[in-house]
Amino acid sequence: MSKQIGIARLSALMFFQLFVFGSFGPILSMYLQHSLHFSSREAGFIMALSVVSSIVAPLLSVYVVDRLIQAKWLFILCHGILAASAAGLFMARSFGTFLVVFLVNALCTGPSMGMLNAIAFQRLHDLEGDARNYGSVRVWGTVGWMGAGYLVSGLWAILPAVFPGRAPAGFQAVAFIIASAGSILCIVLALGLPEGARAADTKRELMPRAALDVIKRKGVAVLAVVYLISSIIDKLYSFGAAPYLSRSGFNEAWIPSILTLGQATEVFMLFGLGALLSRFSYKPVLLLGTLSQAARFFLLWTGIPWLGLLGISLNGLVFACLYSAILMYIDYRSDSRSRQALHQLVQLFLGGTSTLLGNLLAGRLGQLVRTGGSTGYRGFWLYSLAGALASALLVWLFFSEENKKASLNARTGIQ
Repeated sequence: MSKQIGIARLSALMFFQLFVFGSFGPILSMYLQHSLHFSSREAGFIMALSVVSSIVAPLLSVYVVDRLIQAKWLFILCHGILAASAAGLFMARSFGTFLVVFLVNALCTGPSMGMLNAIAFQRLHDLEGDARNYGSVRVWGTVGWMGAGYLVSGLWAILPAVFPGRAPAGFQAVAFIIASAGSILCIVLALGLPEGARAADTKRELMPRAALDVIKRKGVAVLAVVYLISSIIDKLYSFGAAPYLSRSGFNEAWIPSILTLGQATEVFMLFGLGALLSRFSYKPVLLLGTLSQAARFFLLWTGIPWLGLLGISLNGLVFACLYSAILMYIDYRSDSRSRQALHQLVQLFLGGTSTLLGNLLAGRLGQLVRTGGSTGYRGFWLYSLAGALASALLVWLFFSEENKKASLNARTGIQ
């Protein structure tokens, strides 16, 4: 019974963790440009501030997590700050104010996700002996992301009728209140997590050597580069998808729900990911993920609305067969010494770098690729397509899978 309760708690935490980011993440670019009337460059600069997570996270994983404060309590602290800053974003209207409050929010966004991934993998190892069922836990995060999108869409459709004449920014900002409520629920759920062991006797290194030893392995290093490139162009997708749909004639109130088409396919793919990897090796699964990402951008590039919707629906293949598969491959080659810091470095250092480069690039492309005085999305998606094809080539030409025993022996010097 305790095993089922533990997995259920992890699933609920994943649900509300992604519920928080699904509340405003997909529509942030559109909100900044259409409701607050910021330029694409200003919007890209604000969204790029999430890079601060890549600076904070390695310090947390090396000097703070499980040394000065346990991961559980730091996760709770992060969500306390996320709840307060999301409420601040609800009220912010000027560029300067939004910039400062979003920076505070960004300080905790990445670390909270990195810590939850590390907690989830470790708890699964404690409960089941391995993390093969990570996909069935992570899928609840996808459901949470979808639920937030549907809730935001419903409120956007209802509130204008309830409060006629109010400026769009007034009711569209409710997405941040929803995010704040989700963070509060994360705090409540995390309070029931078991206390972890504190690694007070572990040597404090400038950088986590055990985690870096894993990343130096050829297969892991190649996937780290693929993760970085794919994440950069995924930021272009996050930046451009909502404004693109609005330009294509879709009602803005329903765009948050439309964007959950990709999460609907994620549900099926994440549930089936374990079975897929038990039948095939990692390489064909990763190729499927990278090529699906390329197909998504090609369909968006066509400019045909229904093909664009089909491209959005491919997100499930991209997330499960690319991002989740990479995390599972890397985790399988880690151990208890490296796991906590490794997930922080992958999720936050690479994720933070991609956030900075991806959002700055998106804002710049929004200015460069112009058609009729506004962003020309066919050119915008062409750059994304090129990056996705580059990721596929890297996997095809340079990635080779190695078993866990060989990887561990290489790290410990065993022949």
